[in-house]
Amino acid sequence: MIGLLMGQSRAIVAGATLNPKDQMALHRGLMQQFITQGAKLSINPIQQVQKDALESGVEASRYDGLLADPDFKKREQNLFLVALNFLSLHERCHFGLDHGSKIDSILKQPVASQAIARHKLELDADKCAMDIINADEEGFAASPISYFGLLMTVTTQVIVSYASPESSSHPSTRTRLAEAQTRVLQFVSAKQGPGTEKYKGTIEGVGAYMADMIDFADANRAPRSKER
Repeated sequence: MIGLLMGQSRAIVAGATLNPKDQMALHRGLMQQFITQGAKLSINPIQQVQKDALESGVEASRYDGLLADPDFKKREQNLFLVALNFLSLHERCHFGLDHGSKIDSILKQPVASQAIARHKLELDADKCAMDIINADEEGFAASPISYFGLLMTVTTQVIVSYASPESSSHPSTRTRLAEAQTRVLQFVSAKQGPGTEKYKGTIEGVGAYMADMIDFADANRAPRSKER
C-alpha cells in the first residue's frame, strides 16, 4: 500500500507538469494497471508511472530532469506525506472516538444491521482525520489537501476490495469520496481567498474523474473475482 501511495503521488504531481491538458493521465494509467492485473498485485508503482510517461511521448531526459527538480521533489513528498498522515490519523481517530467498544456493541446487533453501523464508524474516522488536517491547513493556504490524502488512501479499496458494501466493514469508495468532497468543499468555501474557485474546480474535477475510475473498477470486478 505504501508503494502505491508513493506511486500515486508521483503520478499526480508529474502528470500535472507533463500533461497539463490531462493532468490525471498518469494516475489513470497507474490505477487501471492495478485494477486489471488480477489477484497478483505485482506491479511496481514507481516503474509503472515512468513506463506510462515514456510511452506517452515524454523524453527520458525530461522525465529524469523532472524527478531531479527540487520543487517537484517537495510537492511529491508533501502529497505522499499527506496521504500517510490521513491514514495514520484515520486509525488514531478510531481510538480517539472509542470505536473499539462501539464495535463490540455492534457485533451484538442483528447481522443485517451491522454493516451500516460499522460504515458510520469508518465515515466518522474519515471526517475526524480530515478535520485535523484541515485545522492545520487553515493556518496556511486553506487548500483541499486533506481530500487528496483521503482519495489516495481509499483508492486502494477500489483495487483490493472484492466485498460488497453490504458485507464489508467499510462503506463503498464512492460513498467515502462523496462524503469527503462535500466536507472539503465546505472547508474551502468558508475560507474565501484567491485560490478558492480554483480549489473548487479542482475538487469537482477530480471527483468526476474518480467516479469514472470507480465505474472502471466495477466493470472489472467480476472477472477479477473469478481469478481468486
